[in-house]
Formats: sequence, structure tokens, C-alpha cells
Amino acid sequence: MATGGRPPERPVHLSSDERLAAQRQTAQWRRETGMSQVEISRELGVSSATYRGWEHGRDPHAGPTRPLAAQLDVVLQHVLRGRYASGDALRVWGWAASGDITYERLADMLRLAGFDVPNSHAEIPSVVVWVNRLHDPSLVHAVFTLAAAAATRAGLSVRLLLDDTAPSAWERTRMRGELESRIRSWFRFAAGHEDQLSTGLYSEILSAELLAERGWRIACQYLTPRTEMLKFLLAAKTISPMQYSTESEESVLAIVRQSESLRADSILTALQNWIVFEQEIESLLESQSLDDPMPIVTLGGEDERHLWELWHSCCPDELTSRVQHIYLNPMPMPSYRAVWREPALAARASRPTLADYLRGRILHERNFDAAEWIINAAISLPAFLNEDFLAWLDPVTLDAATLLQRPAEEIAAAVAKAVVQWVNK
Repeated sequence: MATGGRPPERPVHLSSDERLAAQRQTAQWRRETGMSQVEISRELGVSSATYRGWEHGRDPHAGPTRPLAAQLDVVLQHVLRGRYASGDALRVWGWAASGDITYERLADMLRLAGFDVPNSHAEIPSVVVWVNRLHDPSLVHAVFTLAAAAATRAGLSVRLLLDDTAPSAWERTRMRGELESRIRSWFRFAAGHEDQLSTGLYSEILSAELLAERGWRIACQYLTPRTEMLKFLLAAKTISPMQYSTESEESVLAIVRQSESLRADSILTALQNWIVFEQEIESLLESQSLDDPMPIVTLGGEDERHLWELWHSCCPDELTSRVQHIYLNPMPMPSYRAVWREPALAARASRPTLADYLRGRILHERNFDAAEWIINAAISLPAFLNEDFLAWLDPVTLDAATLLQRPAEEIAAAVAKAVVQWVNK
């Protein structure tokens, strides 16, 4: 990933011969339109000097960015009509029409942002299943959205499953409307392909008919003598998976200390998830080739690992063998506070609010874990996906090691400024 400065106009993977061929072809298309360089640059909304570089530039990165190559494609389709094939401008300049990021590059990029991505796949997946509980949109929702948008740029489709069973009907409508609006905005920011994103709601999937058909079977399938009670409680999040990894005794004691943890319906959470997982994955696999051993990869938080591990141990092999997982390492939070309950991390939080929160975390806790997590996941990742954002950033903001050596006030101000710039865009 770049470390700062204005991004190159073109990716470095084009050889000099490929670049020269693209420049000659671009000049040929322009001549066929009958336009001068000034006229076509006006159509494209770029300066004539910028366009000249696409035909004659000697810079090793000369050429259009993907959005400008797409705009060139639109202009040529309109002017040349049958004499030009849709998508040729993208292909000539090394921008694949259906995806401009390879899956390997996607995996590397996500690892740098704090995701745990499988090291190898028998086959490249074709579908991302993104599971998220419905909350008011937060910074973590934004990071997940960028990962999903990047996956569509790598040619994958994304199936978002929203667990909306907890809120009331009125709250469900309000929260879903706000979250989906934010997701669409973040998708556009990351140049994701919105037509490759579809959404399923738990409240619609968990119909009375499905529950009657599968409810008891799922309970018998997963609640067996082989299922350890501790693992089940972790999967249901009755015990906090993240807190248990560091404070196991405190996490268990929280069950009897907090009335919310004693609610009987909380143990149904995991069972509902497993019903939805089986239903959706069976449906997705029906449209996939049986020769593809692993077409699905899930996207979720590290706290969902126990849930998926129990799913793998109890679900039929024909489903589990075709699914792997990408987990986002958790944002460091005090044990008593969830991300979605922290106003400073809400998507609508102002720059001063977020800066005050980060400064307090640094000064009071004497650690920089939260700031470092945000730099990697919520600054470096969007910088990779959006060239304008990268060009706008102060380069030091991408260099966590250097930035975190500065006073708390400077760290908090720089991080908050960068985050709010795109999250609240």
C-alpha cells in the first residue's frame, strides 16, 4: 500500500509496451471521433494537458484512472457507436470491466487493515456472505462496507444478512433505512459495484414455515452430547467471546451480574443464526458449480468465530466444505462498552467528538491500540480504495509508527479529521 503523496495516475503493473499500445489505441479512437484533444478532454471533464498524457505521456504511470477510463468508455460508446466495443477502454488501460482488484491483492489489502483472511483457497471464492446485527451505523459498519465494496471490485458478489430480530418494528425500519443509506454511500466512495450487493433480513428469512420445518431439527443437530456448553454460550455471545479471551472468569461472572445476560431468549441467538446460515448458503450453492470446492467466504467480526466453528462441526460436510471465513480483528474497547454503544464511534459523530474520545483513550489508558486500529482499518483501507481521499490525506496519517510518536492531541486530531472526512461524507 502506498505510504503517502498523490497516487499515480496509473497502476504500475502495465509494462512500458502495454502502456504505449494503450496510448496508440486511445489516439486512434480519438481520431475516429473526429475530435481534437481539446474537444475530447472537454467531454471527459479533464484538462487538455491531462488528456495529452493519455496519448503521448512519457511518465511511467501516464494514463487514466479507472473512473476516467470508464468515462472515456462512455464517451466512445456514444460517439463511435457500433465502431467501438463497450469496455475496450477499460481493458486497454488494464482496468478489468468487472473488477480492478485481484483476489490476492484484496486479501493482502484486508490483512493490512486488520482482517484475518485465509492464507490459501483451493479456488477463488465467488460470493461473500456478510452477516451483521442491525444497529445504528458505526465506524465498524463503515470498515466492513469498504471490505465488501472491495470484494465486488475483485469480481465477487456480496450477500448482506441483517439480523433485525431484536429491534421493534418501528426501530427496525428506521435503523435499516439509515444503515442501508450509509452503506450505499460508502460503497460509492470505495468504487464498489452496488449491483453486486443484495440484502436479506432475518425477520423475513425466519418465517413461521421455516421455523416449523427446521427449528426442532436445528436444535437437535447442534445441541448434542458433543456440544460443549461453554462453546455454545460463546457462540450465542451470552459470554462475551472477546472478553473471555482475556478475562475468562470476569466474562463468565457477567452472566449472573447482568440481568440482560440471564434472559432465556438469548440462547436462541445461535440457533437462529444457524438456521439462517444453512438456508442462505444452501440457496447460494444451488447457483454454483459443484466442481467449485469453495465458492463462499463469510465476512464478520472475530467474535463470530465460535459461532462458525460450531456450525462447521455440526452442519453437513457438503455445506461446510465450501465455506471459509474472513474475520475483522476487534477494535480495542473497554470490557464494559460495545462499539455500537459508543456515541463517538457512531457514523454521524463529529470530528471534535471523535478527537475528544481518542485523546481520552490515549491519556487515560496510556495505550494507542484504538488509534492504531483506526489508522489501519479506517484510514489506510479507504486510502487504498479511493484515490481522491489518498491525495487529500496528510501522508503521515498513513504512517502509524510515526504518527503514534506524536502528542495525544495531535494523534487524536489527525485521526479524527481523516475518519470523519469519508465516514460522514
